[in-house]
Amino acid sequence: MYTINPLSKKNLLLHIHKISNIFPELTSTELVTLMLHSSGLKPPRMGELMSISKKTINSHIENIRVKFQLDNYEEVKQVFELRITLNSNPERYKSLFPEINDELYQCMILVCMGYTIEEIVNREEEKTAELVRKQIEDLKTTYAVDFLSDLRVFFMIRLKLDQAKHG
Repeated sequence: MYTINPLSKKNLLLHIHKISNIFPELTSTELVTLMLHSSGLKPPRMGELMSISKKTINSHIENIRVKFQLDNYEEVKQVFELRITLNSNPERYKSLFPEINDELYQCMILVCMGYTIEEIVNREEEKTAELVRKQIEDLKTTYAVDFLSDLRVFFMIRLKLDQAKHG
């Protein structure tokens, strides 16, 4: 039995070490905010659980959005979900995307995980910013999407359909 609310900041901080390495750019408070936001809670309820104001919650969400260089708050949820899912052995999903080669798949994984072009270049030593931009454009063309958020949604849909197929 829980002695404190399982959604409270205090309780979530006890478990944050399990995913803090996946989001090294975030503070512990931002990570708790991200978990609650991505789970569908609204800022007023998040503020109650974390004992901070709705305005402070909105500031944390905005800081997260800026750190990930995203366009909107829905993308923050996408990046959380995909980074958690793809953090361990993303190659297991390669077969879901037979229409692209390994290099494009690797680029798509990193983009879907919310990494910026600069971060991708830093992670993939042999890549230049120009090459990453070209790969992103190739992915947008291949999947007929205009925005990276649409690419993330497409990726998540393929994952969900595969999960439903295999139960």
